[in-house]
Amino acid sequence: MVQYTPILKTKLYCPKPSLGLVVRDRLHRQLDQSRHYPLTLISAPPGYGKTILASSWAREQEAPVAWLILDASESSLEQFMGYLVAALDNVRRDGFKATAAVLATAELPAIGHIARLLANDIDALDDDLVLILDDYHLVAHGSVVHELIDRLLNCPPPNLHIILLTRRDPPLTLKKYRANNSCLELRMADLRFRIEETRDLLKASLARELSPTAVSNVQNVLEGWGQAYVWSRWRLDSR
Repeated sequence: MVQYTPILKTKLYCPKPSLGLVVRDRLHRQLDQSRHYPLTLISAPPGYGKTILASSWAREQEAPVAWLILDASESSLEQFMGYLVAALDNVRRDGFKATAAVLATAELPAIGHIARLLANDIDALDDDLVLILDDYHLVAHGSVVHELIDRLLNCPPPNLHIILLTRRDPPLTLKKYRANNSCLELRMADLRFRIEETRDLLKASLARELSPTAVSNVQNVLEGWGQAYVWSRWRLDSR
């Protein structure tokens, strides 16, 4: 039987909203479109609010959303599969019996076999499955985990919607997905705060209205970076 590190359950929790969170309706509307794509890529440097955006959107969904926070240890296929099955089982208990069964084998089968089992388990579900993989950039570039995701997306179940949160583009066949119109992308330009969003954030955080000039100054200095960064820098500059 394959040996796995015990599951850290907190890696399966959708993050709670931050104090002073401003819901960015325009981005939520864009993420609503993820239901029409097998893959959504949210790719931007740190500080642009990728996790904040995805978690606030996920908490608005009526159907459960499977969430998995990755780290470098999930570059191992065995470790990744253990956590993936746990994340999926967290929202669709006993819905992935065929996929879970491979974890009880002496060694994992071929990557194509795993992908087929997973695709069939997802296809058998009665409704959509949204799977959010946070910090996907921490999976090593040469990991076979990327091949698993690619194989799953090569002929995806119609009810599957994977959302990847990453600081850089992953080594997937993104050109193919773009050509097939099977990938939705949100990037730095999309996540950058607009002036009205910066105003609303500062108002919520400071509990008072700032002058248009003050808001504009913050916007210009921070160049629209994510709300956690905006708030921390504003507090530092205000001392």
